[in-house]
Amino acid sequence: MSVDESPARTPAPVPTPEPARNVAAPSSATVDGGGVRTVPGEAKLSLVKREKLNLQKREVAKVLLRKGAASPVGRVVLVMDNTGSMSKRYRSGEVKRIIERMVPVATQLDSDGNLEAYAYAQRFVRLPDVTVADADTWVNTYVHLHGRHGGVDFDAIGGTNNEIPIMEEIIGTLDKGATAPTLVLFFTDGGFHARAQITALMRTASAFPAFWQFIGIGKSSFGVLEKLDNLTGRLVDNAGFFAVENVDKLTDTALYELLLSEYPDWLRAARQARVLSWPERPAGTHSRHRARLLQGKPDCCRGRRSDGRRCANSARSGRDDHRVPSR
Repeated sequence: MSVDESPARTPAPVPTPEPARNVAAPSSATVDGGGVRTVPGEAKLSLVKREKLNLQKREVAKVLLRKGAASPVGRVVLVMDNTGSMSKRYRSGEVKRIIERMVPVATQLDSDGNLEAYAYAQRFVRLPDVTVADADTWVNTYVHLHGRHGGVDFDAIGGTNNEIPIMEEIIGTLDKGATAPTLVLFFTDGGFHARAQITALMRTASAFPAFWQFIGIGKSSFGVLEKLDNLTGRLVDNAGFFAVENVDKLTDTALYELLLSEYPDWLRAARQARVLSWPERPAGTHSRHRARLLQGKPDCCRGRRSDGRRCANSARSGRDDHRVPSR
């Protein structure tokens, strides 16, 4: 297939039904000894749904802890392919089930436990957040290829893919040097053939505190996504890609392992490169360093005591990600 190197015309976005929320919104979430977060909306779920959600959240937490990352609370963004080639997956309910399985990721990693959602094709639309309490209602309202639902005209998005507008939109919401990381979960069944533009955007995006996890659905050509690991000219490796024929066939353990396999590495690299700022720590964190390290939280004190001196425990740990200069 030929690769389109010519500049693409950027269509205007479809009017959004809800303004973007504040990423730094306060949260009343609680965290248990295993690093699993619970957000207030979970209390509205039935016992059966809470048990299922807890199992999924624990799988997310296990991946993060195993890879040496505490739950890095920030922002989780979902981008779903709304092109005509996805029609079978919309009709079968696969797309609804994918989004439902992303809710535990947001519960663990998003500041308010919600999933910020976009649908894209030739244009894009910003949808209301997916909340843990109303996920069932949300997928029935907003997971559509055609017609007007929930105040959104899905026909106005178009039927073919153009990733440039939605990527530019997300990059435009990011602040350089922010302390809160953003995880973008981008589902697509193919395309990404505007190689020059997408490559340039990913290089630009590497200076912003966001990791882009692209998930290919099916066996189509995924264009430049298949070459992300070898993309040069970036401050840090800010993207990952994997493809799967049918997401329903993946267990929760396998799905979350694939989704989060590169995210912890990016967190460390982004902090070391100052793409992502170190979060402020209250005085006295040094005294809790060893306990947090044993919980799989290697960046707990940035390798520094509150008085600015080198943390002895981090030196004994032998972990390179503790050896960072003071600000």
